Amino acid sequence: MRAKQAARTDSERGSIALLAAVGMAAMLGMAALALDVAEAYRVEEGLENAAIAGALSGARYLPEDPSSAASVALDVARRNAKGADVTVELRSSRPGGPTDQVVVRAKAEAELRFARVFGFEELPVAGRATAQAGRPSGMTGLVPMGVPQETFTYGETYTLKSGDPLAPGNFGLLSFDARGGSAVREYLAHGYPGEVAVGDAVETEPGNKVGPVSQGLSPRIEADPDATCETVEPGSPRILYVPVVSFDGVHGRDEVTVVGFAAFFLESVAGGEVTGCFLRTVVPGDWAPLDGQGDFGVTVVALVE
Repeated sequence: MRAKQAARTDSERGSIALLAAVGMAAMLGMAALALDVAEAYRVEEGLENAAIAGALSGARYLPEDPSSAASVALDVARRNAKGADVTVELRSSRPGGPTDQVVVRAKAEAELRFARVFGFEELPVAGRATAQAGRPSGMTGLVPMGVPQETFTYGETYTLKSGDPLAPGNFGLLSFDARGGSAVREYLAHGYPGEVAVGDAVETEPGNKVGPVSQGLSPRIEADPDATCETVEPGSPRILYVPVVSFDGVHGRDEVTVVGFAAFFLESVAGGEVTGCFLRTVVPGDWAPLDGQGDFGVTVVALVE
């Protein structure tokens, strides 16, 4: 009787050991497969990030320069996703609209290590991103000069503030939320901290204000004396962001409507006249679709997919 019990106990122990071994092997297999899955996710995340970087970099050039948008997006994505198959598509966000979106797709094979025992050596993974160029619906940091609305050409020099009246009593200055020469000087030197939106009515600041204009802007030139329109770096104090407005019908202290925003490289300040070179820039901020109205070279880029 004891012999039978001992034999049964030994048999049960053997079965338990076998089950434990099988369970351990299954657990190790699952852990190994989990490592392969984690590696596949890592590769996929890298492709996604590469696609995002490419799309955002390319969208900076839309809609004016689609050729550069495509080549820059492709180059940036390829550099960030080495060895991946990268494609770039330019498209419009709406029928009949401008080319304002860059779609970047990156594909690769994630190499598997442990799943090879099941016959799987690679797993296809992909990343995708769509970036869209828009116009700022509002901006902060503006200088209190209203540039008359027109079609600007990149690299050309324009008068940002006239030494002669643009309208009775007005030389192109704005008051934002404060009047007088001291406010003009402060906001020319440091920019207006509040937000101005497209469609806002802004009060004009009558008078030439030769002294405050020079005192506010000359230090910007002195802070970056060697910069030019072609070499100026982002963040230079010589980059001025201005509202684009119309002075038609304005008399004395009056109101003008903001129709958009433009960026200029500050070239000179003399006798109350300010000149600047028209720039293409990308800024952070509130975003609105490109619609041909109020698009003056200042672009906001955002991920939309």
